[in-house]
Amino acid sequence: RVDEEIKKIISECYERAEEILSKNLDQLHNMANSLMEYETLDENQINDIMAGAKPRAPGTEDDTEGKMKNKDPSVGDAAEQN
Repeated sequence: RVDEEIKKIISECYERAEEILSKNLDQLHNMANSLMEYETLDENQINDIMAGAKPRAPGTEDDTEGKMKNKDPSVGDAAEQN
């Protein structure tokens, strides 16, 4: 009985994984090709891929992220302070 339940769970998870990969096949191929080209991907590149775009060159930042990196780390929002 336990073995049957385990097989059922594994089967359901396998089917779900196939659905996710099939639904996102373009992103999967874009990710694989980008990894072949760059070997590693940063957060910006992964976000580009998941948005359906070609990933930018490594180390390229958009304006928002550049401004955030220049923010004084000693000054945080109330939720960030302990």
